[in-house]
Amino acid sequence: MANQQPDFNALGQHLEAAAVQFRRFSNIPRVVEAQRLDRLENRLDHLENRLNSVQNERNSVQDELNDVQDELAGVQDELAGVQDELAGVQDELAGVQDELAGVQDELHSLKNQTRNLFNENEIDTTRNPINNSLNQNIAQLTSLQGQNTSFLRQTDQNRITQNAREYNSITKNLNRNGITINPRHRLLPLRNIFTGITIDNCPRTRGEIHRLSQREVDRLLTLLDLPRHGTLNQKRLVLADSFC
Repeated sequence: MANQQPDFNALGQHLEAAAVQFRRFSNIPRVVEAQRLDRLENRLDHLENRLNSVQNERNSVQDELNDVQDELAGVQDELAGVQDELAGVQDELAGVQDELAGVQDELHSLKNQTRNLFNENEIDTTRNPINNSLNQNIAQLTSLQGQNTSFLRQTDQNRITQNAREYNSITKNLNRNGITINPRHRLLPLRNIFTGITIDNCPRTRGEIHRLSQREVDRLLTLLDLPRHGTLNQKRLVLADSFC
């Protein structure tokens, strides 16, 4: 053993193999980087899938909003037809009013002519029944004119109320869909049930509704013809439901 020489060939082979392994150390950063890139790609794929899902939901809500807008257009066309029909009825009633006024004038003229036919010396039993009949006819015509006028006013009020309720119902759906798409959506105002006019100082967000005072909540509930009983928070919930 003491006289044995080193096996330089074997040593050279081992050193060469070690050199190869040492050179492979430079691959470690590239492998780690590749693994990190794989993880990043997986995260990006996940985010892309979530984005596609959100986009699909948004498209679905947009389709629903478009459907509501189409329904609104249809309702507006129907309301326009109803308004035309009511206008025709009003024109007919106005014509009846004019005819009644003409008949009433004729009755007054006939009454005056009847008075002229009799003088104070003639028998009242002949004159009075005629006058009484004429007076009765005039009273009936006056009552009928009053009923027609009342009907015209009631027809106008019913039309205003119906249109306002239809408008508010559609506006509520638009507000609700708008909040679904964008939580910061500003609420569209509602209309006064009794006048058909847009209500002043309507709340623009759900948060504003829940901060309204007792007096303001009661004012809005009255204009919308909604119940005002319950606590302030309960009334705020009723009001919020009417808007969205």
